[in-house]
Amino acid sequence: MNFRRSLLALSLSTLGLFAVSSPVKAFSFASPADLTGDGFFDDTDYNQKYAKGDQKTFTAKYVIESRAGNNNPEAGVWESGAFSSNYNLAGTDYSNSFIAGSGRGHTWTKNTFVDFLLQYTGTQLIYQIGSQKITLNVDAAKGPVTDLMIRTAAGLRTNAQQPNNPNQNTSFSKVVLSDLSLGGANTASLQSAFSRGEMTAQKNRDVDYLRVKGLNNQAFTLTGKAMLDWGDAMPQNSNLGFQIKIGSTPTAVPEPGTMAALALAGAAR
Repeated sequence: MNFRRSLLALSLSTLGLFAVSSPVKAFSFASPADLTGDGFFDDTDYNQKYAKGDQKTFTAKYVIESRAGNNNPEAGVWESGAFSSNYNLAGTDYSNSFIAGSGRGHTWTKNTFVDFLLQYTGTQLIYQIGSQKITLNVDAAKGPVTDLMIRTAAGLRTNAQQPNNPNQNTSFSKVVLSDLSLGGANTASLQSAFSRGEMTAQKNRDVDYLRVKGLNNQAFTLTGKAMLDWGDAMPQNSNLGFQIKIGSTPTAVPEPGTMAALALAGAAR
């Protein structure tokens, strides 16, 4: 929705794509540039280009997700989880399969913000939302953490999900992340919103991304507030929620000519 994109643009322009000092290296929040020519960055850009395509600039190593689930922490469907990425170490493929994770129940109250925290210590990822806390051990073999990709997604509950209750459909849904901070006074926001009138054969949800760069494998704590909102019936599972993808920018390999020039420069000393 246009008002949502305007909110993100206003938030980032107000911040001036801010850089915040850290003990190791400055980091920044930014909205990724469109790579597919449709005017905005969404899952198509991420899946086809960012994560595995010809413009690959990010490798996800861990994913934190909070979602609608079934909004019943006792029913066996998780609402929040922490997962380790099963990506190809050679960098030639990217798998959407995540392993060695754990999920927890959470009860959402519509249009109500809840605090969350993601802490990276170098050996553990600790995620807490409301009273739920999940800890995931870091695999040193996956290498350093340098970037975050924060994703919001708002979709609908459809007849296919509720074939016996056609009136239990969702007229709209919205997810908002506010007061995102990695320390200091600066904050950023991200949100996605979708209504039934926007649904087409090609589009069944609104997805948005925010990227954090320059973490340089340093310990960090990301804090913020999350809110889910919906119409008559809550969307289920991952049709409404957000993810924090923790990963890195692939290291560029110098061209042979560059390597030869460096060798000659070293020999000339």
